[in-house]
Amino acid sequence: MWEFACCVFEDRHEERAKARAPPGDEGEGAGGAAGRGAEEAGGEPEEPQEVRFAHAIEQDFFCKIYCIHTRKTKIHRVERRIKELTFQQEEDRKNHERMQDLVDKLQEKVKSYKRQIEEAEEIAALNLAKFRKAQQELEQSEERADLNEQVLAKCRVRGRSMSQGPQGV
Repeated sequence: MWEFACCVFEDRHEERAKARAPPGDEGEGAGGAAGRGAEEAGGEPEEPQEVRFAHAIEQDFFCKIYCIHTRKTKIHRVERRIKELTFQQEEDRKNHERMQDLVDKLQEKVKSYKRQIEEAEEIAALNLAKFRKAQQELEQSEERADLNEQVLAKCRVRGRSMSQGPQGV
């Protein structure tokens, strides 16, 4: 919108300047024959210097307003982008903190599981030692039982042989 206003004033000022100056007569002053000739020929009368100055100031004013408006727009865009990036950075920081908390909790769980594994290994080692001791005692008991059975068998054989020996003689 402001760009359009600036261009309109520029175009209007240029058109007035072209209409004021007749072709070929650039050197005569404002009150000369060229000015009267342009009026008589149906052209616009030459604008006084104050009017031209006012138009130039007006044009400059609207151009500066346009520039200020575009700068404000750019500043607002940049500020909005800064806010977005700040918000995104804050969200990233919060997510990082949440992830760090999760990592810490998982590390604690891993430590807990490692302790449980170590305790289970100790219990398994104790149970294995008890099993081996019981197995060794069982083997020793079986060996003693075998020896006792052999001794008993020998005793039975001796007992029979003694009981048969005096009768047959």
